[in-house]
Amino acid sequence: MNKIMKRAGLALGVCLVAVLALRVVAQVSTTEADKLALRQIKVAYEDAVNRDDMTALAPHIAANFSAVMATGQKVTSMAEFEAYWKTMKELVGIGPKHTGKYTAALEPLDSIFLGGYAFSFGTAKESLVTDVVGPKGRESRNYAFNSNWYAVSEKDNGVWKLVAARVVVDPFHSTFSDAKIQEIATASIPAMKRAGLTQ
Repeated sequence: MNKIMKRAGLALGVCLVAVLALRVVAQVSTTEADKLALRQIKVAYEDAVNRDDMTALAPHIAANFSAVMATGQKVTSMAEFEAYWKTMKELVGIGPKHTGKYTAALEPLDSIFLGGYAFSFGTAKESLVTDVVGPKGRESRNYAFNSNWYAVSEKDNGVWKLVAARVVVDPFHSTFSDAKIQEIATASIPAMKRAGLTQ
């Protein structure tokens, strides 16, 4: 009787281990599939901004979407995001009649899945060519900068969609900072000459 009980206990233990192993494998497979789905949002964003066509991103945006942009402005819908994008393009000279251009390449880290949400974060390498009116007519300048970003996604009918995001420009790796320093230095030259600090 004891031998039968031991064998039954051993068989039950083996079954439990097998079930747990299958659950772990299924969970890993699901996580990898989810990560792949989230990467599609990344690709859609890059495609949208690099081609200046927001239609690529729209299917990945949740109805309750909100984000804080690099300028600090908050948008609370896809429509507001498109309006923000249009305003920024007008400011820097991006459009059919101008030569300005913006590109972005996101570099994500592994996403974290918790409580039905996916938390994604990483950096981005961005470049901007402006085409704006200056003292001598239209002027073009090139800027390269990095940014840090994070995003929160949630499944909607089994499909991951972006519900929140934030972008922060890295002030230490930005030609915007270099340009501002050069602007200040140039503006200071007349005063420095008067003080005899330069020729």
